[in-house]
Amino acid sequence: PLNNCDLLNLPNEKIVIFVTSTTGQGEVPDNMKSFWKFLLRKSLSSDSLLKVNFAVFGLGDSSYPKFNFVGKRLHRRLLQLGAQELIERGDGDDQHQFGVDGALEPWLNKLWQVLLEKFPLPLNTQPIPNNILPQPKYAIKISNNSTTISNLTFLASDPESIIELPPAGVNPREFFCKNKPYWAKLIKNERITANDWHQDVRHIQLDLGFSKLNYIPGEVVCIMPNNSKKITEIIINRLNFDPNLIIEAIEPLNLDETANFDAIKLPCSLEQLFEFYFDFQGTPKRYFFQLLSHFASAEHEKEKLQFFASVEGQNELREYCHKEKRTFLEVFLDFPSVNIPINYIFDLIPAIQPRFFSISSANNPNPNIIDVTLAIVKFKTPYGRIRTGLCSSWLSKLDLNDSQINRIPIWIREGSTKLIADNLKPIIMVGPGTGLAMFRSFIQERAWLASQGHRIGSMMFFFGSRSQTKDWLYANEFIKISNDLKNLGFEFDYITAFSQDQFSKIYVQNKMIEYSFKIWQLIDQQCATFYVSGSSGRMPSAVRTSLCEIISKHGSMTIEDADKYVRQLELKNRYSTETWS
Repeated sequence: PLNNCDLLNLPNEKIVIFVTSTTGQGEVPDNMKSFWKFLLRKSLSSDSLLKVNFAVFGLGDSSYPKFNFVGKRLHRRLLQLGAQELIERGDGDDQHQFGVDGALEPWLNKLWQVLLEKFPLPLNTQPIPNNILPQPKYAIKISNNSTTISNLTFLASDPESIIELPPAGVNPREFFCKNKPYWAKLIKNERITANDWHQDVRHIQLDLGFSKLNYIPGEVVCIMPNNSKKITEIIINRLNFDPNLIIEAIEPLNLDETANFDAIKLPCSLEQLFEFYFDFQGTPKRYFFQLLSHFASAEHEKEKLQFFASVEGQNELREYCHKEKRTFLEVFLDFPSVNIPINYIFDLIPAIQPRFFSISSANNPNPNIIDVTLAIVKFKTPYGRIRTGLCSSWLSKLDLNDSQINRIPIWIREGSTKLIADNLKPIIMVGPGTGLAMFRSFIQERAWLASQGHRIGSMMFFFGSRSQTKDWLYANEFIKISNDLKNLGFEFDYITAFSQDQFSKIYVQNKMIEYSFKIWQLIDQQCATFYVSGSSGRMPSAVRTSLCEIISKHGSMTIEDADKYVRQLELKNRYSTETWS
């Protein structure tokens, strides 16, 4: 990670290649924050990095408004500090038919060409060809001791007694993290869409126990899922490994390797490592096939894997792998002659990554409780295969009454969107589907303040779904809050749009037009903050278009000027979007 960069030595580096993603509303990722803070120092002169030759490749998704924003800012800042650009910035895009590889492949080819021209290899030295097997990044140390290890699962009759809690004086928010999560107890797992509806949406409730964790509206709960016992058993059997092997240590063979294995509690069994660490249900990238080809004993399988890894094979790889969301496990099953040495498992399979969910409850009225509202991911591929999301399907199957599996590893982090601190200011929220999660926390917080005798600003909430009878989420709760607030003398407009309940589809952006004058008054005269949350498809841009039309009409300005008006709202943090793909 960039935070591990030796900042004092950076000006002396000859060649630096940066690969970075963008998070939230164009923010730098956590593992880059201290590095970025250093680069922004005003004391750095325009020739601070004069000796550094650099290239930047951004990892992004063009369906988001701030596409590759961090890569662009980093590239610009490096130039400001005098660094020498090797090649133009690369912008990887998940929306490309080949994913980020669509931009990465030509960018890498050009980078190697430029590097070899500017910094030629020593005489009689050639780049390592693809047919040479590279050494593994790590050595896995196996113990001969067959003692049962159970430190990754809760086998005690009282799990609460073995959960590590922060020492006195230590902030629980800093103590609990990816490497040391809090194991929250699952106390609700309820389907909140109709049983005969195609989309299963769950209301998940977690008990924070003695953790002393708290949160504010707009923050995020991080959940670390794991593989099912069935998947774990299938992959271990396919790879011909002994599930009872005890792993004592994972040691880097390259001193420059910076991977952090603190999340793996060693010693552990190979079965536990496979269940809790490796993302066997993820979709492989191109390099996986290149490396895997070295371990195929059948010639036709080796050739096929090499073809998938080649430039010529990218269309076929897309059909076989990306369009079908084929998993690592399925590839192993499709190529039965492949036998991998255990030391290469970390090179081939990525770690399971945490999933981030907007907390859909407010801490003040619900102390020690976290609510999560999530849709169970389940879809068909072009060839009819059923795919499910690792985290959502795992959560949906958890049994409240089984103490060995009703614990969920979590920690809490800041979200990219927050409820404004001034509770007297109006807020306008647009959140179709599970996009309402964050707004449920906003509304609960303000309703609680009102119940405690505090004054609150006006609220408008536009909620959308397909059917009033099938997927109107938290209907009774929001209706009750609306009535309670009105009885207390506060304005809360709860406006719904059910797209499939009539011949002409009605969406949240259409409902906004109906309430256009009030929206304009709240924004222009009362300094309201406008929030959008939901899928990153067409909805966010359609909502923005409707808002521009409202501002143009009631503000007596052109659409172009209305768009500039919205941009100014963004700069003042009064127009905020939280979207996902």
